[in-house]
Amino acid sequence: MMKTILIIEDDPIVGSVYRSKLEQEGFAVEIAVDGPTGLRRIEELHPDGVLLDLLLPGMNGIHLLKKIRSQKQFRQLPVIVFSNAYVMNMVQDAIEAGATVVFNKAATTPREIAEALHGALSPLEAAEFATRVGAAQVPAAGNPVFADSSAEVPPPAGLSPELTPVPPSVSGQNHASGDGLPAGADKSGQFKLREAFVNDAPQVLADLRGACHVFLKSDEEARLPHMLGMYRRVHSLTGNAAAAGFGKVASMAGAFEALLKELQERPRNITASSLRTVAHAVDCLGELFEQTNSQPADPSAPPLVLVVDDDVISRRALGAALERAKLKAIHLDDPGAAYKVCAENRFDLIFLDVDMPGMNGFELCEKLRKSAANKTTPVVFVTNLTDFESRALSALSGGNDLIGKPFLLTELAVKALTYVLKGQMNSSRRGAIAAQAA
Repeated sequence: MMKTILIIEDDPIVGSVYRSKLEQEGFAVEIAVDGPTGLRRIEELHPDGVLLDLLLPGMNGIHLLKKIRSQKQFRQLPVIVFSNAYVMNMVQDAIEAGATVVFNKAATTPREIAEALHGALSPLEAAEFATRVGAAQVPAAGNPVFADSSAEVPPPAGLSPELTPVPPSVSGQNHASGDGLPAGADKSGQFKLREAFVNDAPQVLADLRGACHVFLKSDEEARLPHMLGMYRRVHSLTGNAAAAGFGKVASMAGAFEALLKELQERPRNITASSLRTVAHAVDCLGELFEQTNSQPADPSAPPLVLVVDDDVISRRALGAALERAKLKAIHLDDPGAAYKVCAENRFDLIFLDVDMPGMNGFELCEKLRKSAANKTTPVVFVTNLTDFESRALSALSGGNDLIGKPFLLTELAVKALTYVLKGQMNSSRRGAIAAQAA
């Protein structure tokens, strides 16, 4: 007998993509575009499984999930959940509310969702599904699993084992194959999605840039409605890019979406720094869109970030922010030791405190700009010193940006991603030019 799946997703394009894939897998599929409609259809339809986006307008997915589990007849109903990996409290809330499996929407393909549903609905397929997603347990109804994978990363040259960073866990991370598609992807369907995404990209980017321009130019009272419009565009972009296999666009959009959500919920955090970060994120997405016709494979070595701060609490906060962006980092408290490490290793991004003993951040940055390894590495100051003089000194010393303490973890994650991804794109362009010259 054909099993029925209810998709609760407010973006019509993402909903249609997943509907098409699940129908190919033999499911009957219905779509609800908001929480109240989804709850009503569950009570009327009694589906065999639910695919739920947590970031719904109005009644969010957590509230809806609690209402579903409060009804005895739906306590064992398999509910596969989309979340944003940067909103970790929402991931935990979803698990506690009774999600069967939680996926990072920015890094999940329709094929993986189909596998999750097969595994949750069929005991014979559950063990195979657990192996595919790297889950620690079989995702039977009521047993929550956060799809997770991680890989060992060799230490950079010249770093002792105690300085080698531990890579953070990655939920639902796509591993690209040689053609730029996620490994195991349904390539005929994926190419159609990619073609549609590339064709729509210019208009999507123009709309996003227009929304950003209006938001940045608005006064404080008019900002929030414009931010909501920009958030909905980026939310849609996250799901569409992931479904089409454009992992870098999806990763950047997912982080940006989380930042916009946080700023919308806490307008007091809208500062000059966060406004610059919003503008940088849109610029980075624009550059990523330019490469969608021929998205290069990810570099063989993962990006490496250096954090130099003598305050242990600040280092931990920076580390937590970078983990959200899935970036591995070296953490040092001594600027002298940091300079020696930088002499032997090239970093993709460096975060510096300013007020440190022995050598301040401005002095360290000046020395780095004279070294071969990190002459052009982006340097971001993270400091309590945010006055005009300090900002001028940051630029004069060779810094690229400055974020004031205390900072938003999500903002710093977005900032880090923009610099790392732009660096990767610049490296790809240089490689292409060198190949043409040869």
